[in-house]
Amino acid sequence: MKAVDWSVHLRHARQQSGLSQMELARLSGISLPTIQNLESGKGNPALSTLESLFGILGFTFKIEPLFTDWEALAICGAPLLTLKNRKFSPSADLLIHQLKLACRDLLAGPAAGFEEADFARKKDAIQSVLLALVSHYPKFFTTRLLKNQEVNRIFPKNISGRLIKLKRQAYAVLSTYL
Repeated sequence: MKAVDWSVHLRHARQQSGLSQMELARLSGISLPTIQNLESGKGNPALSTLESLFGILGFTFKIEPLFTDWEALAICGAPLLTLKNRKFSPSADLLIHQLKLACRDLLAGPAAGFEEADFARKKDAIQSVLLALVSHYPKFFTTRLLKNQEVNRIFPKNISGRLIKLKRQAYAVLSTYL
């Protein structure tokens, strides 16, 4: 799931409703300079501010959890099968973001909708990426992932031959962009 640029949507929704910034300020009780800043992408509004503005414009604000993009993780180096038909390149930021989501999902286990075999395969893949990062990019791992509690809970306690083999596969991909 992709983050939405709410400032563009706010301006567009206001224009579509036929309201000026001044009229929106009057209706919402939010100052004109604040609305101007928000529409230009400046500021860090509270969720209640956005709910109020979008509510006046006839929209609801919905917060949903992000889910792991397993195909993106495969492209970033997790040894998982993938169709590789996605049009993006792996990056450190994408890897970190998806690793954190994957660890959260794996800790949820069956609640995240995993079948037992699928769960084991994905857990091995994530653990192998974590091992490759610790082994070959320790500073990267320390600065970007070490403090994440979910990552620490997924990190393997026992390293099997299978994990070592998968770690090599993960490293082969990680070394192309880290």
